[in-house]
Amino acid sequence: MFVRNARVQLGPELRFTRDDWADLLRTIAAGDLPRYVQELGDGHAIKIAPGGREADALFFWADEMRAFARDVRRGVYGPVRGPDPAAATRAEAQRRPTQ
Repeated sequence: MFVRNARVQLGPELRFTRDDWADLLRTIAAGDLPRYVQELGDGHAIKIAPGGREADALFFWADEMRAFARDVRRGVYGPVRGPDPAAATRAEAQRRPTQ
């Protein structure tokens, strides 16, 4: 997933793996911000820069971030899925030797 601030068409872009993108959506849908997201100043601006990628940081106004969060909760960016509790059970069953 490539993310770019639409106001800066040729600006930096962040690349997210499928899992990182899903984690971002889940965290925002839950009303939180990932640890790599910083509120700047009095909370009027938001900086998104996953670890080690400061050069690709994206900056958004707080109202843009609120709109993004609202759209995440509405499902605009795909379904927000939580961890699949059955996945661990299926994986464990596959590892067990058959008798």
